[in-house]
Amino acid sequence: MAANESAKDSGSISTAEMAAAGVSSSQLYHYFADKHALVLAVIAHQTQAILDDQQPLLAHAANPDDLALAILAALQGGLLLTQIRRETKPLEVALDTMLDHIASLTRPR
Repeated sequence: MAANESAKDSGSISTAEMAAAGVSSSQLYHYFADKHALVLAVIAHQTQAILDDQQPLLAHAANPDDLALAILAALQGGLLLTQIRRETKPLEVALDTMLDHIASLTRPR
């Protein structure tokens, strides 16, 4: 097993990864305990960037957290009814309705 693979398996950040990022190990480990913490920070940063980019598209009254919860409820309810009725129509109707509702709350770019 190569040293690089061993570093990846242990959760530490390899020297090749640090070199590619142009940072030293002291810089990296000052802010992040390990690779897992770094990956979580990158995911949080990217998620926030996407949300910030999408927020202007929603009408002022639209609450993204409520919309996400409603989509999840439509998905779960639609899946449950799909299993009970053995047809996909309940799921299709639930998700199409939620997507139509979200579309009604968006502003053109």
